[in-house]
Amino acid sequence: MKIIHQIIFVILIMTQIGFSKESQRDQFNLYSKENRQKYFLVDGCQIYNVDGVLVRNFIFEMCSFMDNGSLLSADIDNLYIYDNKMRLEHSIKDVNAHHQINRDSKGNFLILGSDFGVHQKKPIRFDKFIVISPKGVVLKSYSFKDHADFISQEPCSRIDEQIKSNDNKKQAKKYFKEAFEYSHFNSFYEIPPQKTPSSNPYFKEGNFVVNSSTCKKIYIFNSSLDKIVSSVDKNNGNIESEVFATRWMHDIQPTEDSKLIIYRNTCSKKDLKCSSIDIVSNDLKKTYFSFSRKKPINFYSPVCGGVQVLKDDSIIFSEVIDNLPYVTHVNRQGELIKAFPIQWTKYTLGIQRIQLLELNSFLKNNTGP
Repeated sequence: MKIIHQIIFVILIMTQIGFSKESQRDQFNLYSKENRQKYFLVDGCQIYNVDGVLVRNFIFEMCSFMDNGSLLSADIDNLYIYDNKMRLEHSIKDVNAHHQINRDSKGNFLILGSDFGVHQKKPIRFDKFIVISPKGVVLKSYSFKDHADFISQEPCSRIDEQIKSNDNKKQAKKYFKEAFEYSHFNSFYEIPPQKTPSSNPYFKEGNFVVNSSTCKKIYIFNSSLDKIVSSVDKNNGNIESEVFATRWMHDIQPTEDSKLIIYRNTCSKKDLKCSSIDIVSNDLKKTYFSFSRKKPINFYSPVCGGVQVLKDDSIIFSEVIDNLPYVTHVNRQGELIKAFPIQWTKYTLGIQRIQLLELNSFLKNNTGP
């Protein structure tokens, strides 16, 4: 297996072209000496340099790092905040975090969590959105357990077979806690300040964009996180409406120019074993960028996945090749800049997301074990 992974790595390396001329003219160069000291890649709680060399590895499932050396960790049960010497400062029980941790414009943590209850005599996992301060104070929250009518009103598909058929059965059971689910939200972002006005008045700074794979909609919450103010049907008005209905979407991010960045696990009804990275209008009616790959190795990550657009408009995303997690960096022409394998995290339902972050201050200030 190790030999196979080495062959895959060599094939990808052979196709690397370095920066295009357009990229070379950009002011931002991720691989410059200065940026190599500033920027690091994060998968879960593992920190890599931009060449894929592991720098720090914290034994948690999901982490968010603070400049003062403190960190927040979360798992399928609880949430913890540690100081710069890795001494526990705060803990919150039964958060049941999943998928990813983000930050809002004020530095608070955006947590995707779970509540558990009964609906129509069935044990159900309900998604929950939580905003937590760096001091461990819950500032806002919204649980679908308190809004069970959502399940009846929305076109959500219940996942009955997830526990029975998932390849990672033990992990799936831990995640679902033997319950079924309807909503399966997998991303939670605050909308940044908008440089370009949106035709949707609710797509504005301070509101939140959340995505459900099973409800076939993208939802916008108000800034108080107590009401869904808008939604976009993934079928409505799109020229690829039939395709959108079948696509399992992860990591849907709002941009500052009224667009959405989407990691799609399946490209289309006709081509299920294909993933894509797309940038679209926030009503899903127009596509500005789309990337997929058939050669030299098919881009297909059936579960999980995350994407990030960098300052030079190049794109970094996660994928799984032959059961090994990879980081892939391409330019806007879809040409490969860099690719390398990384280690599996403890949270092994898939590589949820790769992030490029400025972590030089955290690494300097965190002096714990």
